[in-house]
Amino acid sequence: MMENEPLFSTEETVLRVGRLVALKAQESKIKAEIGDLQGYFERLGIDALENTKEKTVAWWSAAGRVEVGTSEKVDILSETALKTLLQGVFGDLFKEQPVTYQPTAACKQLLAAIAAGNYLEGSLDDIVARVADDDKTNKTLRKKLCGNFKRDKKALIDVAGLSKTDAEEYAYMAAEIVAYTRFRQLLQAAGYTGTFEAARDIVKAAVVVEEGTKVTVEASK
Repeated sequence: MMENEPLFSTEETVLRVGRLVALKAQESKIKAEIGDLQGYFERLGIDALENTKEKTVAWWSAAGRVEVGTSEKVDILSETALKTLLQGVFGDLFKEQPVTYQPTAACKQLLAAIAAGNYLEGSLDDIVARVADDDKTNKTLRKKLCGNFKRDKKALIDVAGLSKTDAEEYAYMAAEIVAYTRFRQLLQAAGYTGTFEAARDIVKAAVVVEEGTKVTVEASK
């Protein structure tokens, strides 16, 4: 072997060096194109999910499937403010840690709705009265509507015979009504004597809600 000859310079390694260099040159272009495509679907997804309670939307082709999902991250800025507000029920909503309290998933969802203004004063009976044509439908919907967007949407389509668009509208209203009702009930259970507006402002000051999106790509098998 010559003194300055690179180690392992066989025909195979020469080919592999060339292939790796070529792939590396393509890598940045491919990553940039993937980023552009994901950004395209992310924008489509945000637009499609706006003003709905849906968390995901998907597109298909013969090659596979692309899904865009949204998420919420809830950060508590002031546990003291929430503890003062919720008093006796605070321990039911937060898990005590050695140093901090961790809100339960249900608590995060409720606080996020109040902080973001995604609530509506009213009653589920109001929705039932609008969409139920007979006593059987009325009674069934009273049992099924619970504030869960997907479940309520399905119930409104299956039981009340609503179109997808109408079912989504009423399911959205139901979710916001339930958020409002549960928060009022919690305040009552906590012994809170102030106004709803004051309690809402405390939550808005004590909670930060960050929304995020995720693009998932699946190839057809």
